[in-house]
Amino acid sequence: MSFPRVVVDLGSHTFHWVIARGQAVDAFERRGLRVALAAGLSPEGDLAADAYDRAEAALAAMAAAIAAIPLAHRAVLGTATFRRLRDPAPLQALVARYLGLPARILSGEEEAALIWHGVQGWLPTQAPARCVLDIGGASTELAVGDAGALAEVLSLPLGCVVVSEGVGTGAGAFDRADRMVAQALAQAPLQPFRCPDGALVATGGSAISAQALGGVQGLPASPISAAYLDTLWCRLRGAGRPQAFLPGLPPGRERVLLGELALLRGLLRALGQAQVRLVPGALADGALLSLP
Repeated sequence: MSFPRVVVDLGSHTFHWVIARGQAVDAFERRGLRVALAAGLSPEGDLAADAYDRAEAALAAMAAAIAAIPLAHRAVLGTATFRRLRDPAPLQALVARYLGLPARILSGEEEAALIWHGVQGWLPTQAPARCVLDIGGASTELAVGDAGALAEVLSLPLGCVVVSEGVGTGAGAFDRADRMVAQALAQAPLQPFRCPDGALVATGGSAISAQALGGVQGLPASPISAAYLDTLWCRLRGAGRPQAFLPGLPPGRERVLLGELALLRGLLRALGQAQVRLVPGALADGALLSLP
């Protein structure tokens, strides 16, 4: 029997939804809307009115797109910005009004595990140990294991929006981003995630940005090398802004590119990797496995 299922991923930068048809996850419809939720979050955990309005507009569009899918075949998941809200109840109520059920707020560890399982379907079953990386808007998730089992997960409270908003613009922004990421990673328990070179894979919007920028310059879609990221960083730093030299970048990503590149470069250095392979699949793919 074939029936549609949907997972809505209310991310800190983009709201995504993935519709799968068939009992096996064999046909997808993927869509995403830029909401920049984390950019509207105050240090005290309050959400600005304009961010709330952007969320409502995206939820209304999602409600229309998934109207025919029964509630029993839906999952709605909230990630890092939901975790950081001082009072998530108003946003939860808004989600329920449009999508029929409130978002289940994932812990960082739950998010990392779902990302891991979502990526595995896109990798060879016999592949050796690997580390999966997903840089989100307000957090970064890592998961490590092999084809047999997930071994360990980690969620860092640092994402591309947090870094980009935190360092601002103008003179010194690139240096501030480098320092911010280096200091955070120096304190993170990364040892379990240091795999053999070539074992790092990345998914999510930050991986898509790196892929798009590399494609414009004639590089293969995957892997992206640390040397290329360093070269790109130096070019943008020399221009004084992350918006330079960016044909092909997905719309809206230029606002968070500084944070994306700082985190990608910092993580490759911290994990001792010379390159990162880019793969499809992410949180929503993993969550689809648990839907009826």
